[in-house]
Amino acid sequence: LHGAYGAPSAQAHTMPDAVRHRADFEQLIDSYDGEIAYWDFHMGRLIDELKRLGLYESTAIIVTGDHGEAFGEQGVYAEHAMAHPACTRVPMIIRWPGLTDRLDAAQRVHDGLAYNLDLGPTLCELLGLPVPTGWHGRSFAPLLRGQPLAGREYLVLSQGVHSFQRAVRMGSMLYMRTLHPGTYAVNPEELYDLAVDPNCTHDLMPSQPERAAPLK
Repeated sequence: LHGAYGAPSAQAHTMPDAVRHRADFEQLIDSYDGEIAYWDFHMGRLIDELKRLGLYESTAIIVTGDHGEAFGEQGVYAEHAMAHPACTRVPMIIRWPGLTDRLDAAQRVHDGLAYNLDLGPTLCELLGLPVPTGWHGRSFAPLLRGQPLAGREYLVLSQGVHSFQRAVRMGSMLYMRTLHPGTYAVNPEELYDLAVDPNCTHDLMPSQPERAAPLK
């Protein structure tokens, strides 16, 4: 959010109708990169305006999203059709006046597991508000103060649009169970070690099913 930015290129990229060969894939990636550059440019304009109005130092800025996007993982392109990290991982960038500006480089990044629904209780804690009864999130406000905080032991993930899946992420391991494949060719159960296979290309379920037991 604080880096230099420039206006997006005047050359427009459009999404390909299908990924038939490498050129289509490169066009898809270029188009997505163009969307990011477009967003970044206008975020820069917003930050500049906040500074011009004298509001930047008292304004919290939060950037997140509702889902990720697959770019070839498990044969899915430009869609969020699976419960794997490409589709379930979302951005979470927070600038909070008086807190995040005091963090050193190591404190600015946290790689522990968390849900997007943890943002609600976090905001309540930062604003001094009680967390409403029934909310299931956990505040990660201590991280914004530079305090250590362990991530969740595991995450339960889901997909219910183009396929019907449930998944559990524990450490580097991801176990996926497909209840209905939709229009995709996927196995009923899959297991991946994201530490060595972040793009989910080698299903360990046939050869190492015992590693799925804790996640199942």
